[in-house]
Amino acid sequence: MNKKALSILLAGATAASVVVASAASASAVYEDFQLEGATYGVIGDFNSWGGDVALTDEDGDGLYTATVSVPAEGSSYKVRANGGWDYSWGATNADGVTANSQDNCKFDESVYGKDVTVYFDTRTGKSGVDTWYVGTEEPAAPTPSESSQESSQESSEESSTPEVPAGKYAEAYKKASEQLGEENLSKYYFFDNSESKWAKVGAYWWTPAENATWPGQEAIQIEGTDVWAIEYNAETTKIIFNNLVSDDEYTVDNPKIQTSDVKVDATANAGNIYIPDVSSADAKEDGAAVTYKEGNWVVFDASGEPSVVPEPSEEESSNSASADDSKTPSTPSNDGKDGKKGVETGDSATPIALAAVFAAAALTAVVLTKKKVSSK
Repeated sequence: MNKKALSILLAGATAASVVVASAASASAVYEDFQLEGATYGVIGDFNSWGGDVALTDEDGDGLYTATVSVPAEGSSYKVRANGGWDYSWGATNADGVTANSQDNCKFDESVYGKDVTVYFDTRTGKSGVDTWYVGTEEPAAPTPSESSQESSQESSEESSTPEVPAGKYAEAYKKASEQLGEENLSKYYFFDNSESKWAKVGAYWWTPAENATWPGQEAIQIEGTDVWAIEYNAETTKIIFNNLVSDDEYTVDNPKIQTSDVKVDATANAGNIYIPDVSSADAKEDGAAVTYKEGNWVVFDASGEPSVVPEPSEEESSNSASADDSKTPSTPSNDGKDGKKGVETGDSATPIALAAVFAAAALTAVVLTKKKVSSK
């Protein structure tokens, strides 16, 4: 091989190694980041970089929000963890990676002089903490991977038939008919509190607006039963059933207990009853906050038979997610599936491999040296 050809090969290999190294090093700066107990805040020109405005996640789904007042002349901002600059998230690169980014996010001119919501998306479906989204547009819910979908389907099949004795709800249905009027039962969602044993049952949802304050609205107990009723609303697509303990008062002795987001459908779920799976409880903060991850809708009628209600169709939400794909940060790929060919191996590729190693090591050193530098 002549010198010119070798030089071209080495240059190409070095460039390729920089691409691979930058993607790998992006996660390296977060390698000791502890998710458990981490807090997040947004900071920027709007408060003269003088402290964090706390980002909160009331329903525990991983999407944090905060409202800030944007100056009339606009400003830069970032999200950081634990009130310090060891870990921060800002503007992403072309691959959707923040890499403890030294670049700030910018408010769009359209929000100058206004209050605006900042979103920080840490939900599953991303490749890691270096791809978490920061911005003022609400991101679409993450799309589960194929393996996650298969796992979810298997889990759904396993829990599709809850252990409900035949006729269990016959007496409760009779009493609900007497208390609310049988003709009115389709105006309610019902909740089985026989296993959860909450002193009170409530429901929180995002629409209509008057119920969009945690912990939401108190349900009606059907006298002499463990069944509670919450008024149906056609605007509602998701409900969080909970024990009506607020964020200000919950403790280990008075825990905040809730379901995860429960999908509701106007035709399928109105007039039927939700059974939480208490065995799926996920406790945090020494048991002071508990979430039931699973549950089932069951037909609530005079027979009391445990017939599972099919879940609402995903077709509409899938179409919606496709339309909002531009809001979701892309995930970098280094496995050759993104159209980039991998680096050749074998004896003929030795100079290329050496060049890649030296370039990756140099870039990693630079990134780690800048690890704790703010972009203010």
